[in-house]
Amino acid sequence: RRYEPGQWYRVRVQVHDSRLVCHIDGEQIVDVELQDVSLSLHPAIDHCRPLSISAFETRAAWKDIQLARLAGGE
Repeated sequence: RRYEPGQWYRVRVQVHDSRLVCHIDGEQIVDVELQDVSLSLHPAIDHCRPLSISAFETRAAWKDIQLARLAGGE
């Protein structure tokens, strides 16, 4: 994917018990089944657990961050 400098993108990340789903500007770019999958953090941000937001080899800014815990299953 190519991202334009200076342009804001709307990112939505949903973490379910068995699935990880991500959208950028309404387009689904990730849909991963988490059963039998191990996820980890890069060592440089491991100290930010349990929640971190980072950018790798780029510059980034964040605004209007909203967190929500959704009740129920997927």
